[in-house]
Formats: sequence, structure tokens, C-alpha cells
Amino acid sequence: INTVMLKSTLVRRHALSYYPSIVTAIFKVPCSALSPEVWGRVAHYLDAISLINLARVSRSFRDVALNEWRERVYEYTGRHIRDVYGFYRILGDVFGVVSGSTALAVLSAGSVQGTDWYAESDMDVYVPPEGKAGLLRYLVSVEDFVIMEVPQDVRERYWEASACIGAVIRLTRPGSDNHIDIVVALQSASTLPIVAFWSTLVMNYISS
Repeated sequence: INTVMLKSTLVRRHALSYYPSIVTAIFKVPCSALSPEVWGRVAHYLDAISLINLARVSRSFRDVALNEWRERVYEYTGRHIRDVYGFYRILGDVFGVVSGSTALAVLSAGSVQGTDWYAESDMDVYVPPEGKAGLLRYLVSVEDFVIMEVPQDVRERYWEASACIGAVIRLTRPGSDNHIDIVVALQSASTLPIVAFWSTLVMNYISS
């Protein structure tokens, strides 16, 4: 077991990404041989592609990978939201999604580029028109956010996609540098405005 764990720590992350068979070979130890906490600690240091490959090894390792994804989502969302579980429960009810740098930070975690996103101070949330009121009510009444004016340059950037966006609402907490931009889609699909920002997609691809 010690030999297997030593190999797990020595194999480089990019090697795991390009050689999924290495992942299979390393993690051929029965789950009963090591506690779930140990497997979770190993998964914490894997990048996105390695986690995907790990999930293909067995059902048990799929659970380990899914738990690690969940932890990463909660960690990065928790930089902006106090009750992350409650936030995603509401977001699911209104059919909204989180995108932008927060989503990219989740995918970049465990990679060389992962540390570049630790200082991000904004989060983009996309909702359909019918979900705006419910999400706003939750963030203001439960999370203590207040509505602030959207800067002119931000408005211009968002309104490049005026055919997809119905409104942009910026929220912040008093005394905090963090803010949340709620992008309200013009139609019922909350993901519609995301693909309209082609430059964001290109920059995210290059930077990741």
C-alpha cells in the first residue's frame, strides 16, 4: 500500500492527464485497503482531466471524483456565498447557472493555472426572466447583499449581447470588494447569454 501511495504522490499531474492507464494502474488497490479520507486527499491534487479519468476506474472511484468536484464547487462559490448549499438549492429552483471566472476556477483547480484564480472577486450568475425575483430575494434577505449601480463599462460589455440579455443586476455586501452579477436572459434558457460572449470563451480557453 505504501508503494502505491508513493507512486500516487510522485506521478506528475500532466502525466495522469495524458496517460489514463497510469491512473488505472495506480488506483488498483481495493477501496477497503485505504480509507475514503485517504482517497479523497489524493483526488484533491488531481486536475480536471485526471479526475474524469479517475471516475472511469470503478464506481467507488467515481464517487470519490464526484465528491471532489462537489468540494471544489463549494470552495470557490463559498468565496462569495455564506450558505453555499442554500444558494445552489435556490439556483436549482429558478433554473440558473454559475458561469464566468468562478466556473473556470473550479475547472482549473489542481492544475498549474489553478492558483491564478484565487484572487477573483466576482461571480456571474445567469437566470431566466422568471427566476430573477426569487434569486434576488434570497441574496438580499438571506445573504445580506445590496443592489448597486452597474458601471458604464460593464453595461457596455454586457449589452454587446442585447439580443440575449434582458437585464444585468450587480449585488455587493457593504464593506466587501466581492460582487455578484446576475445576468437575466431575454428568454427562458439561462445559458443563452453565455455563448454570446465569444471573447470570454476564447480567453477562458487560452488561459486554461
